[in-house]
Amino acid sequence: MEVADSSSADGAPVQQGDCAGQPGARWLVRSSSAGGGAVLLVNAHSGKCLAVETRTAPGRPAGPRVEQWGCADHPGVNFLLDSREEHAWIRTTLSSLTAPCLEVENATTRSGAPIVLAPCEEQKGIAFRQRPDRTGNEIRQDDLSALYGYDDGAVTLFRFPANPSGGFEVPRTPYVSPTGTWNFRESGLTTGDFNGDGLRDAALFKGAADGSAALLTLLGTKGGGYAAPVKTWERPPGNWWGSQTKLTAGDYDGDGRDELAAFYGYTDGSVSLWRSETSAQGGFLTPTVQWSAPKGTWHFDESHFVSGDYNADGRQDILLFKGTRDGSVTFSTLLGTDGSGFSAPHTSWSRPPGNWWGHEARLTAGDYDGDGRDEVVAFYGYGDGSVSLWRFAADAQGGFEVPAVVWRAPPGTWTFRHSHTTSGDYDADGRQDIGLFKGENNGVAALLTLHGKAEGGFGNPMRSWERPPGSWYGDHVELPGT
Repeated sequence: MEVADSSSADGAPVQQGDCAGQPGARWLVRSSSAGGGAVLLVNAHSGKCLAVETRTAPGRPAGPRVEQWGCADHPGVNFLLDSREEHAWIRTTLSSLTAPCLEVENATTRSGAPIVLAPCEEQKGIAFRQRPDRTGNEIRQDDLSALYGYDDGAVTLFRFPANPSGGFEVPRTPYVSPTGTWNFRESGLTTGDFNGDGLRDAALFKGAADGSAALLTLLGTKGGGYAAPVKTWERPPGNWWGSQTKLTAGDYDGDGRDELAAFYGYTDGSVSLWRSETSAQGGFLTPTVQWSAPKGTWHFDESHFVSGDYNADGRQDILLFKGTRDGSVTFSTLLGTDGSGFSAPHTSWSRPPGNWWGHEARLTAGDYDGDGRDEVVAFYGYGDGSVSLWRFAADAQGGFEVPAVVWRAPPGTWTFRHSHTTSGDYDADGRQDIGLFKGENNGVAALLTLHGKAEGGFGNPMRSWERPPGSWYGDHVELPGT
């Protein structure tokens, strides 16, 4: 099911559509205050609810209709999921209707066919099956990927499967490079669905000290792993230095296939945002500059960027964290558009000198409360060995509000330079969670999960995977989004 044209309007009709590439085709199941097992079906794009509308409206068919409406105070937003082995019937709880089940009209396979109400017996079009969410590999539950660099010039891509409680299991190694073939300090990692098949893929940026660079794609497999890497873009020496590059990925134009974005800093104090579209095979096309700042205006080593759908329009956006060496900071959002670019930066939250140092911050983003709009979390380290997680809620325009501390660790308990953060739905509840890599100077390491809550906070950290001294050094680790 999808909201027609992925509309965010009240009263937009609901119809049958392709599952891939349609922002309005993703639905979140939420418990309803009506009780009795009733649920709300919330559209992840619009944040509004599937509803049975019984009121008459000009130009609309007579009788009850299946539409999208705001979730609050609408009598037709409550449904029962009637499990039938490999599928389910979706029943309205409105007792006045003699035909309570949702059906694809006439059981047709045509895209755009309306969703209507029908009796629940002997109807082929009432059998609905939940497709796995495209945030994970094969199943809706995310895993955690990490790139590790060794002193002998090798790297390994580790994949940590998540267990039902959202903790992490012993990692697998879908890619191990030969020794002497990689320069970890010039390399990077991000993840996304680059070929639009609903599985998460990995992108490796392979840089070198001579300024040569390449992008490799590892396609996600149905077993939850990755296929062998395929090189799809490269530059000769003197062109791209990985130490001046930060990566992220997202579906910025809403076509169902993620693109790659690179934030690049130059020695003259200028920066550029580059975007690489992807092919149907998940390869990367020649990147183009989407936005630039003039020389002398940015400190790249104090700055960050991260992707998320901050205005809940179904397209990913870019947040730029502009830090300076005096401890001032500014947040600017570049909204994804229907075309191939971004809107001009829109500045929201900022702090004066002496408040936020970018080299003490790491960013991640996700829909932690399940409302259909992504938030940003900043992992911040202090000189006394304490750390905090700051949550920035986004507004309807994609700007950011004053942050709140949602978790902190006491002094002397963390080594920030060996630690990282990333996001994923690790317990498969429809809300993003925080993954923390806690490293120490002696090579001790652990992974912790903070579960996202519907009210906007996080649960207490849950420790799962861990390693003894001499095993994992955090300054040799890169997670997506760090």
